[in-house]
Amino acid sequence: MNDTKIALKLWSSRSPGFKGENDEVLKIIRAAYAATGGKGTVVYDRGGERHTQSRTA
Repeated sequence: MNDTKIALKLWSSRSPGFKGENDEVLKIIRAAYAATGGKGTVVYDRGGERHTQSRTA
């Protein structure tokens, strides 16, 4: 099996023009589908552990 990562992006809600996490995720998914001709599987870590990272950081 080939695992090819084609997108990794960090963003901040404080960045100018930031519209929201959903908007950022959709932009990445659209770019991934464009790059692969609509082939492949999209795997997304929704950040569910954010509260844990915030306490320990």
